[in-house]
Order: sequence, then structure tokens, then C-alpha cells
Amino acid sequence: MNINLHIERIILDGWQLNEHERGRLQQTLMDSLTTILRDGSLSPALLNSTHLSSLSGNTRNLSGSNDSVALGDQLAQGLGNALMTQTQFHERGNEQ
Repeated sequence: MNINLHIERIILDGWQLNEHERGRLQQTLMDSLTTILRDGSLSPALLNSTHLSSLSGNTRNLSGSNDSVALGDQLAQGLGNALMTQTQFHERGNEQ
């Protein structure tokens, strides 16, 4: 199975990352999410959906560290969990 995932925007209120840290966060998020999705199972609800307008991962308890690698791992865990366990998704164009 091929999975194409495009993340347009991640909002991190209160985090100040410079350009280098943003690059490290992006690479770590991509690598970690790839591993999580390769080793896990997608939610059955997602198997029939192709475009999602939004997805919320449980990332409220992010570490207070400014370590962009640790932050990327934590974000990947939250998003990966959401992709594997959520039962309802709002497809683009069907927002209510």
C-alpha cells in the first residue's frame, strides 16, 4: 500500500524555532511518521478517504524542551496515533 501524506501546516503556539530547528523538526517528523505508518495500521475510516481538511493529534502534553528532534518525535506520535485510531474524518469539502 502506498501512502501519500501532505502536511500543509502545523501550528505550534508558544514555540519559537529558528530556521535550522524548523528543518530538524520537519525531517524528524517525516522520518518518525514514516516509521509509525509503515509499522502500524491505518484507521479503516481513512482507507476510503483521500483528502482531509484537518486532523488533530493529541499533542497537548508536548515536552517543554526546545529540542526540535524530540518535538518532531512527539508530533509524529500524536499524528500517527490519530491516523490509526480515529473513527471519523471530515473530508475536504464536507466540513460542517
